[in-house]
Amino acid sequence: MSEQEKWDVQQRPTGSVYYYIIGVDPGVETGFAVYCISNMKLLKVCSMSQLEAFDEVMLWKERGKIRVIVEDARLISGIAVRKVGAGSVRRSCQLWQDFLLKNGLDFSLERPKRHLTKLDADAFKRYTGWSESSNSHGRDAGMICYRRVR
Repeated sequence: MSEQEKWDVQQRPTGSVYYYIIGVDPGVETGFAVYCISNMKLLKVCSMSQLEAFDEVMLWKERGKIRVIVEDARLISGIAVRKVGAGSVRRSCQLWQDFLLKNGLDFSLERPKRHLTKLDADAFKRYTGWSESSNSHGRDAGMICYRRVR
């Protein structure tokens, strides 16, 4: 990651630093992860319902400046579209966008990146240092955070 990309991730245009990067992998079971910029480590890796994840984002907002990064399945094109489908995952992505806009939160919607998802627990630990239990949805959310700061 270039120095400019690191600056873009960690700082608002006004120059104030983000404290937390939140990664979201939408779906029936929403992957959720929080990366602390100052400690340079993941603080939370889990999965929950979409409504619980909305509440969790607002709790982290109270703790400090956040940037939410949502893996947006609507950005997939070509043959891969059939695997994702036109149903609930795409609708979840739209709900995330609506929620983040409504609450005035800083966010980005990103195209899924195949090579940085679906890691098993051992590979995820080697890459991130996270040794607590996690499931594939939480690990995917963790990698959304990690690929933005590493």
